[in-house]
Amino acid sequence: MTRKNAEPRGIPSIYKARNEVASGFEANIPIIGLLKATSAVVWQNRQALDWLLVEKGGVCELIGEMCCTFIPNNTSPNGTFTLAMNKLKKLRQEVKNNAGHGNDWMSWLELRMGKWGTILAQIGLVLLIVFTMMGLVFCCCIPVLRSMIESRLNKQMFLMTKGIVEEKGVEWEYIGNKSQSA
Repeated sequence: MTRKNAEPRGIPSIYKARNEVASGFEANIPIIGLLKATSAVVWQNRQALDWLLVEKGGVCELIGEMCCTFIPNNTSPNGTFTLAMNKLKKLRQEVKNNAGHGNDWMSWLELRMGKWGTILAQIGLVLLIVFTMMGLVFCCCIPVLRSMIESRLNKQMFLMTKGIVEEKGVEWEYIGNKSQSA
């Protein structure tokens, strides 16, 4: 069943992209664990090299200007990537809450009748509205239009008859109350 012209339900499509983006970030969670372990190994190796090369001034003395003294740990539990992921999860939940996800005006019906019962009730409601509109058109609008057309045609027929009578020179005499004709 397609709902091209139906009322939108659930989360609007504009907000669904946010879930896909968040899902893409969540796909990186296994990589975060790998990066965390790799960062720990690199840090331990750096410490070991500094201890071994302390006599010569450490690793930075040997390497020179290209020595990296700061290793950003973005993947740690309090790192920037993890904080950004947590903010995205909170934002997704906020969008779901504010977009009316699951707060359908017929959600109570779904709880009572289930998914199929709700679909059938919605179809029945649409049919009821269509039949009501058709009844309104057939019972009210068509008779009104018909009477308007008849009155218009009667006036036209009267004018046509009057013109024919005047051409032939027939005089009509009003039978009835003389006071009404004057």
